[in-house]
Amino acid sequence: MKNSSDKFDDFDPGRMHVWESQVLQGIEENLSSLHPLNNDWLVRCYSTVSSTMDVGHELLEDVSPGRPGLVLAKEQTKGRGRQGRSWESAATGFYATYCFAVPDNVQNIFSFPLVVACALAEMFESFGLKVCVKWPNDILSREGEKLSGILVELVQEKGFYYVLVGVGVNLLGEPKNLQSTSLFSLTGRQFSPPHIAVELSERLALSLARLEENGFIYFKENWLERAWHLNEKLTVHVSDELITGTFRGLNDLGHLLLEIDGEVKEISSGIVMGGGVNVADS
Repeated sequence: MKNSSDKFDDFDPGRMHVWESQVLQGIEENLSSLHPLNNDWLVRCYSTVSSTMDVGHELLEDVSPGRPGLVLAKEQTKGRGRQGRSWESAATGFYATYCFAVPDNVQNIFSFPLVVACALAEMFESFGLKVCVKWPNDILSREGEKLSGILVELVQEKGFYYVLVGVGVNLLGEPKNLQSTSLFSLTGRQFSPPHIAVELSERLALSLARLEENGFIYFKENWLERAWHLNEKLTVHVSDELITGTFRGLNDLGHLLLEIDGEVKEISSGIVMGGGVNVADS
């Protein structure tokens, strides 16, 4: 596997070449146990960036269907979450953006945050954890503390579509002002960002391929098995309105189903309150 030169300066003093080598070697070793969809990853690791999503956008011209990209940073100074909110960072965290070229038919991409959540949950379970998935983009501990968040953006450039997947995981220490936890708190083990990158990379590539082939319905039961507060009362922040009802699952597109006064309402975008989210943050 190679990490060939491109417009990014190979001698950039901000690059962490040891991390890049660790990630590439680990991905190559994992190809024997996971579906070998991609063997030419473009990996860029940095000590500090403003946001891995910002660097991911710059990487897109070197990303292709057979060559996904990964931006990994030890620290990001202006990380962001959904709907323009800032990302609260842990003392030590996993801060990454994955970049994939996708087909022109991108209808299924809008459920990709839920698919990414399934991949993350499976990874955490391989570490011996039991976690919950919170619609549409968070991973929680069984106690409802936030462990990981997801941000997915769809970009069209020069006639091609790309999906950028931002993933944040609390590795050691918890962000302030949030109901959160970390991998260290839950397992007593320290995980390095390159370790997480290796474990997650091919899981995401395989999940994207399955989504393109089968749609979200392939992942629906997988997601619901881990759903936070399924068949319980939920309050969802939709636009400027708070809507409360009973969480009845998802439709085949990944929209949340909320039962209100005996009728089921489909919600395609919103913020489910609780589980690491404060009303003041929404």
